[in-house]
Amino acid sequence: MRPEPYRILGWIVPAICFAIATFIIFSKHAAFTAKQSELDSASLKLQSARTRKTELDQKLPDQWYASVPANSNEETQFLNDLRERMHSTGVVLMQWTSKVQSYGVNANGQPDLAGGENAALLKGITRVDCDLTVGGEYSALRQFIAGLTSSDRLFALHNINWNRSDKSANQLTFSLSRYVAPEARAAQTPKTQTEASMP
Repeated sequence: MRPEPYRILGWIVPAICFAIATFIIFSKHAAFTAKQSELDSASLKLQSARTRKTELDQKLPDQWYASVPANSNEETQFLNDLRERMHSTGVVLMQWTSKVQSYGVNANGQPDLAGGENAALLKGITRVDCDLTVGGEYSALRQFIAGLTSSDRLFALHNINWNRSDKSANQLTFSLSRYVAPEARAAQTPKTQTEASMP
């Protein structure tokens, strides 16, 4: 007795559908497992970063200084310090731009701060912004950023963006601000300021 073609198809088609469904289910399960593994890994890294931040907060220097005296070597000294930090952590500089902005004066030469007292305190202080793109291992980039944030000189970091290139290399793009004051202003502290030197 020869099997009927329709009966054969009645067995083959469901079997094929079952095989396809099984393959899709296993594929989705594998993708879900991989994503869950990535999520667990990211959670561990986040917890490690938080722990490291807590440790750094406990080791902050006793004194920070917000600005340095203005001189012709300030930028060179800053760049040398930045290169040393990169070299010690294994981070590579990929892109750099810089711009300068003075507090207390706008484009028309007028005070740009609402409070007169604040304008008097900040006038003459220069903020130097630089946009950087650096690359390296994830741990190296973390160590580099941690070194900047724990420096005894005030560095303001903002617009931080992590990404990976086509070659799967970690890249970190961020803006870093540092502050430069007239030499007399930077040298003054509340303990040493005399009545004659007060504004």
